[in-house]
Amino acid sequence: MYSKNRNLAYIIIIVALIIVLVFYPFMTKINSVVSTNESSMLPKNVESIEVMNIVQNESNASKQSNIIYLISGIPINLSSFYRLNGSIKYGNSWISILNSTYLYIQNTSNFLLNSSLSISNSIKDIWISTINLTDKLNDLKNNIILLSSLIRNSDYIYSTYYNLGNNLSKTYSMIKPEMILYGNITKSISLSYGTIYLNTLRVEYILYNQTNAYQTMNLTQNDILKVIENSPQINDVPPPSPIFIETLFNYVLSNGGPKNFNNEVANNFTYKILYQEMNQSNYIQALPILNLYSKYFYNTSLEFNINSLMNNLTIENQYKLYYIINEISNYSS
Repeated sequence: MYSKNRNLAYIIIIVALIIVLVFYPFMTKINSVVSTNESSMLPKNVESIEVMNIVQNESNASKQSNIIYLISGIPINLSSFYRLNGSIKYGNSWISILNSTYLYIQNTSNFLLNSSLSISNSIKDIWISTINLTDKLNDLKNNIILLSSLIRNSDYIYSTYYNLGNNLSKTYSMIKPEMILYGNITKSISLSYGTIYLNTLRVEYILYNQTNAYQTMNLTQNDILKVIENSPQINDVPPPSPIFIETLFNYVLSNGGPKNFNNEVANNFTYKILYQEMNQSNYIQALPILNLYSKYFYNTSLEFNINSLMNNLTIENQYKLYYIINEISNYSS
């Protein structure tokens, strides 16, 4: 459309040039000067014709003079002059129309040019956006490929872990009976260990503080009864037996006497008693567990306030010590 308007403008300009060329000789003749032959038509010594149109009105108040210059060398009369003047005005009208048309076409062309540039810029922006969208689609494609690869790898990992879990399940089902057995052994050791440990502490306290056994180096029946009388049953912990009291008495004497008795000596005595019982009952498979449990029990007991109770084992403090030993046993298990 823009090209069509420009062609129309060129056509109008060409037509205007043709009109100018046609009128050029005639207008040159007109502009050649006022006729020098006016003298033949004028009174002597008059260089121009003055046509006086005296307009008289009732007041005779105004006069208007119209001066007409006759063109030399051209036979002319008043009607010819008016026709020529009309032709010139007509030509000027056409030139004005052509000029207006040209300006309109120029403005339209500028508008179309600006619109074309705007459309071109819009198309350029769309093209850039399309390129950016293409890049994003490529990135999305790469991400999809990566995700697909991860999914395949996850399937492999899941399969591997599934097989591993299946194998672990089979292994667990195979060793479950042994685990139950060891669990029962540990529970049994824990109960026995706590009972022997509590009786060891309170028997030694009573022998040292309430009897003369260590002074006389002789354990009498009255000493044993004294110990049993002051060692009541606490929940599932029974009073110590006479054999237990005698065994502990001899053990303390062989390990430096009552003044060297402490938490470590009590723990070692407890381990020794349980070891002998399991060994005599052919409970050999429990011995490694007993060894580990004894170490854990002693290390855990160091974190509790046992020494202060060991030196003042009244009946009330025996109950307190019982609950502390239960807590130590739970940690050690």
